[in-house]
Amino acid sequence: PPRSYASVALAAAREARIAPAASPAVHSHLALHGYQLTDAGYTQKFDQGFLRSVRTWDARELLPQVTIPTLVLRGGESTVMSDEGYRDLIERLPNVRGETVFGATHQLHLDMPKAVAAALEAFVTRLR
Repeated sequence: PPRSYASVALAAAREARIAPAASPAVHSHLALHGYQLTDAGYTQKFDQGFLRSVRTWDARELLPQVTIPTLVLRGGESTVMSDEGYRDLIERLPNVRGETVFGATHQLHLDMPKAVAAALEAFVTRLR
């Protein structure tokens, strides 16, 4: 069963542990809009079953077929994507630009939105 929290504040505290560099306002927003009240308490709206299903899916052999320009951003403090996994991904994609956003976790768009926006802008500008 999904984790549940007794209040929106406790759900926001969970979000703060996941994306510690994000602001308290972001944590609250995620708790208010990303959780739903159930009989068990506040649970994520995200389908945990989907997450479990993709953990067993290995698409690495397909990556060389992705020939379009691809930007891979990784949070330097990510506990989800290891350095080894990141290098493997970069090596398998033929037309890739990889960047690490230092100080960010796996939720780098929440932790460092300006750095992510700058990386996206630079990537798109190079494509023109």
